[in-house]
Amino acid sequence: MLSSGIVVFNAAIFSVSAAHAVTFESEQGVAFTFNPTVTISITGGTGASSDGLTITNLTPGDVKDSNIITVSASANTPLGYSLSSTVGSSTYNTTELRKDGTSTANKFTNLSTNKASLSNFDDNTWGYSYSTDSGSTWISGDITSTTATGYNGLPIYTSSSPIKLINSSTAGSSSVQFKIGAKASTSQIAGTYNNVINFIGTGKVVTTTYTINYNDPSGEADPTTIPATQQGTDTTGNAAIKISSNVPVRENYMFKGWCTSQTSDDTCSSDVVQPGGYVALNPGTSSPTANVTKTLYAMWKDNSPAPSKLYMQNATLSDCGQIMYDSRDQGEGTAYTTALIGSQCWMTTNLNLAGGTALSADDTDVTSAYISSFSTSNNLTKTGDTIVLPASSTSGFNTNNYSYVYNSGSTTCDFNSPCYSYYSWDAATLGSGRSISTGNTDAAQSICPKGWHLPNTRTGTDSTSDFRKLLIALGGSNSTQTYDSSTTPTGTTISNALQANPRNFLLAGGRETYGWDCLGEIGYYWSSTSAGSDSARSIDIRSDTVYSAAWYERLFGDSVRCVLGS
Repeated sequence: MLSSGIVVFNAAIFSVSAAHAVTFESEQGVAFTFNPTVTISITGGTGASSDGLTITNLTPGDVKDSNIITVSASANTPLGYSLSSTVGSSTYNTTELRKDGTSTANKFTNLSTNKASLSNFDDNTWGYSYSTDSGSTWISGDITSTTATGYNGLPIYTSSSPIKLINSSTAGSSSVQFKIGAKASTSQIAGTYNNVINFIGTGKVVTTTYTINYNDPSGEADPTTIPATQQGTDTTGNAAIKISSNVPVRENYMFKGWCTSQTSDDTCSSDVVQPGGYVALNPGTSSPTANVTKTLYAMWKDNSPAPSKLYMQNATLSDCGQIMYDSRDQGEGTAYTTALIGSQCWMTTNLNLAGGTALSADDTDVTSAYISSFSTSNNLTKTGDTIVLPASSTSGFNTNNYSYVYNSGSTTCDFNSPCYSYYSWDAATLGSGRSISTGNTDAAQSICPKGWHLPNTRTGTDSTSDFRKLLIALGGSNSTQTYDSSTTPTGTTISNALQANPRNFLLAGGRETYGWDCLGEIGYYWSSTSAGSDSARSIDIRSDTVYSAAWYERLFGDSVRCVLGS
């Protein structure tokens, strides 16, 4: 934002050439920052471009003026504008005109005192002069203070006090005529002497004295964490002031930010500004000065669990069968049903953790050590002490990304139109299974709530795997991997038992490369167990068949159920 309204034109000055006679020529360079409220134009020059300054046929021992250029400035800022001048740049970091721009031995020195006329110049010096009355009078010095007839030197380009040539208190346009003069000694070395003159247009803006008060209407925050009143002065117009980076602390509450128009502890009718953010002053006046006072109100979110709620992160086996909530969800959170099946407590609702959620070791089945060493890739990102799931999508399938979260986009949950989230295996294991290339190996981390885990499975006979325990509890046999109509009990019996309340293993289908797959026909549920370098195991539930250790590509989107315990 260029609220200061500064425009800079750089006019390179002149050169010395020839073996005995010294000739000054323009070598123009221009650079400017443009603001539509302030413009500068330069006319009347000659040389490399139309806006140059030239001293013609300056001979050894001679002193002469350059041609005259007209520098015009205009602005629509109601408080007026100024036109100022300096000499030098990052390339020519000096007030001297140096031979070839670099020589410190051969140079023309900038005047250090006013010279009433050219005849007063010392050898190898140069200076500027300008006129506000079409050339009748030539002066030097700042137009806002005492000026003198004749010539003087310009300040360096980094100076905070450039020479003001025009100082207008109203919008409009005006101009000055500008020239330089120089005197060469009889022994000056011929060559090109370079530097740059800058013309700076500045739109005048409101000087705002501001006060920012920080207020906690709750009265419960630790007073040592509430920022002190912030005061200062701004001269950049309708500026935005950076507020304190202090984060207030209130027991059992999360600080949401600062609000300029608050209706309650957690409701704001204006923008919420985070600590270290910016608040607009907006003085709203055409007066040169303004006073602005803003009060910022603390916004809070209650982080204390409601007494009537049981969060999965706090659950024990004795709590199984109750409705539980996931503390990672926003607002009221998703209500999950649970059931004791055999000796294990299972979620009996598909996990519906939204994409984009930040997962930490405090609320997720993941360790701090894993997060600290986590290398971001394939859509899983790391922010501080959290791993962030990729954003949810309802369409598309990008095989270049291991991690993704899909939602079917439906608003009604039933067998034919599930509305739950689906996860790739990489997302379901939070990337911890990515490096596993052998079968029957379990990923160590998962997106399950803290204290819960992604169930594992095995091929062959292994009654210790979670999915096998589940099916044995429903009447299955440890010696049977595929339960279908040829087994006893039949696949239909086990499938019905899985789908019945309170287990509710929906035939929710999944997401494959070509789109949604088998909605209402098959239920795909990831395990934590790999099946090879690019595949992983899942339980596959159909109306008449159940596979306890099926395998699918890790990119596919399957449902997730979690089991309480490590």
